Amino acid sequence: MVDSLLVAMSALQTHKHAMEVTSHNIANATTPGYSRQRAELSAPQPEDTTPGQIGRGVNITAIRRIADQLLSDRLRQTDSEVGRLTTVKDNLKEIEQVFGEPGTSSLSSITNSLFAAFEDLSNNPESAALRSATVEQLKTWTSTVSNLAVNVERLNTDLGTELGSQLTKANALASDVAALNQQIRTQVAQGNSPNDLLDRREQQLRELSGLMGVRLRVQPDGGVLADANGNLFIGQDSATTFRLGSAPDGSLQILSGNGAPVTITGGSISGLVELHNIDLPAVRTQLNTLVTTVARAMNAEHSVGTSQAFRASGFTSEVVIPKLLTTANLDSASLAPISVGAPGLPAAYAPSFTDSNGTVIARNLTINVLDPVTGVAVKHSLRYDPAVGTGGRSLDDLVTAINTGRGGGFTVYPPDAGGVNGVSARRVSTDGGYRLELTAANGKSVDFSEALDTRPSATAWSGGTVSVTGTAAPAISASRISIAVQANGTQLAVSYRDPNTGAATAIGTVAIPGAGSSTIAVGGFSVTLPAGTYRDGDRFGADLTAGGAVSGGSVTATATWVASDATVTIKGRYTGTQTFNPAFPWSMRVIASGVIGAKASAPIPNNPPVVQFTYYDGDP
Repeated sequence: MVDSLLVAMSALQTHKHAMEVTSHNIANATTPGYSRQRAELSAPQPEDTTPGQIGRGVNITAIRRIADQLLSDRLRQTDSEVGRLTTVKDNLKEIEQVFGEPGTSSLSSITNSLFAAFEDLSNNPESAALRSATVEQLKTWTSTVSNLAVNVERLNTDLGTELGSQLTKANALASDVAALNQQIRTQVAQGNSPNDLLDRREQQLRELSGLMGVRLRVQPDGGVLADANGNLFIGQDSATTFRLGSAPDGSLQILSGNGAPVTITGGSISGLVELHNIDLPAVRTQLNTLVTTVARAMNAEHSVGTSQAFRASGFTSEVVIPKLLTTANLDSASLAPISVGAPGLPAAYAPSFTDSNGTVIARNLTINVLDPVTGVAVKHSLRYDPAVGTGGRSLDDLVTAINTGRGGGFTVYPPDAGGVNGVSARRVSTDGGYRLELTAANGKSVDFSEALDTRPSATAWSGGTVSVTGTAAPAISASRISIAVQANGTQLAVSYRDPNTGAATAIGTVAIPGAGSSTIAVGGFSVTLPAGTYRDGDRFGADLTAGGAVSGGSVTATATWVASDATVTIKGRYTGTQTFNPAFPWSMRVIASGVIGAKASAPIPNNPPVVQFTYYDGDP
C-alpha cells in the first residue's frame, strides 16, 4: 500500500512539474527570444522482486529547450544581412530627399533653367536684361550645388556619429554575452540546463548580428566564442572592445583592442561603413565632377574673349603657383592646393595636358592681339607638344614661350616673331607664390578667341624670298629671333626678346636694297633678300640652337599670300528695306582692296577693302 502511494505521489509531482513547464511556455509565448521548453519524462529504475520487477512511478529526467541550432545560425546570418540592407536603404532615402528629385528646386531642374538662360542669351547676347538674368541663374545654380554639398557632408558626419553609437552598442552586447557565458558554463558544470540563460544569450547574439556579422563557435562547456572576420570579439569570460578609427585617406575603419583594422561584414555597422566610405564619397565625387566640368566649360568660354565693349590691355592669372614649383608641370599633383585657400591650382582651373588614360597629349591656346587703330586682330596659337624641346609645361616654360616663341614643350605659331608679337609675359610675385601676367603693348588689347583666324600657322610675310644664316654675335642660345620690316618698307630689323619679361632687344637694322638682290650682315647673321616692295609689319622668325646658330643652318621666308588667294563667305539675314525677289540675282564685287578688319581712318596700306553689292530687279 505504501509503495502504491509512493508511485502515485511521483506521478503527481512529475506531472505538476510538467504542467509548470507548460505554464512557463504559455507565460512566455510573446517574450522576444524565448524558446519553448519541454519536460522529458522517464520511468525510474524498477524494483526487483519475486516473481518480477515492479515499477516505481515516473520522473522528470530533463527540461529541454526546443531550439534548432542550424536554424538559429541561419537566422543570425539573415539578421546581419537585413541589418545592412535596411541601414543602406534608409540612408539612401535620406540622400534622395537631399537631392529632392524630381522637383522645381532640384539640381536637374535648376540645371535645365541655367542652360535655358544660356540659350536665350546666345540668341541675344547684347541684351543687358538677359545677361543679368543669366548671372542670377548662375548664382542660383551654384547656391543649389553648394547646399547639396553641405547636406551631403552633413549626412556623412551623421553617419560617422551613428557608426560610433552602434559600435558602442555592439561592445555592450558583447560584454553581456560574455557575462552570460560565465553563468551558463557554471550551470552546465552543475548538470543543469540553463534554458532561460541560453534564450537570453541567443537574443543578445541575434541583436548583435543585426549590428555586425559574427561567426560563432559553441564550446562543449556551453560557452560560445564569436569573431568578426577572424578577429576575436567574444571570448569565454570577456569581450574585446572594438573602437572607431580613421584610415590615412580619411575613411572610417573599425579597430580591434590592439589597434589592428577589422573588416566588418554584414550588419548595420557594415552598412554604415559602406555608406560613409564608398557611397557618399561617390556622390561627392560626382558632384565635384559636375561642378568641375561646368567650371572648366565656363572658363573655356570666358577665356575666348571679353565683352563686346571691353578691350583688355592685359590679364593676370587667378591661381597662384608656389614659388618653389614654377618649374613643375602645370597639371602636376604637386601643384594641387594642400588645403582650402592654400596656394595651388584648384581642379576646375588646372590645365589638362593628359587624356583620360593619363597620356600626355598636344594642346593649343589661342592668344589674339588687337590693334584698335587699324582694327586688325592677329591670331597666335601657343601649341604644347610633349615631343618638342624638353616637353616641359611649367609656368617658366609658358612665360618663356610667350616671350620668345618657344619654351619647354610650347611653340608659338605663326613663327613670324619672337613669341606673341605685341604681348609680354612675366611672373608677378604675390603671397605664397607667383601669378602669370600678360601685358599688351602700345595700346593694343589681348583676348583668347578661337574664331578670329582659320589659318593660325600661315606666315604674314608678303615680300620677296628672304633667307637667314649665321650665328648671333652675342650668343642668344636656344631662342628665336624676329626679322621684321619697318620704316615704311625701307628697313629690315633683327631682334630677340627676353624670355622672362618679353622686352625686345635689337640685334641690328639694315636698309632694304633699292635694286637687285644682296646679302647683308646683321649682328652675326647673313640676310639675303631681293629688291622689291616690302610692307611694314611683315615679319618672320628663325629659331636658334644652343650655340646661337640658325637652326638647320638657314631659314627661308617666302610670300605665302597673293591677291587671288582671298575668298569671302556671306551668310546671315538681310535687315535692310530693299525687297528681294528670289527669281532675280544679286552680285558682289570688290571695288578697292585692303586689309579686312582695318578702319577706314587708318593710314595706307592698312585701308579696309570696299565691297559693292548689286541687286537686279525687273528688266535686266
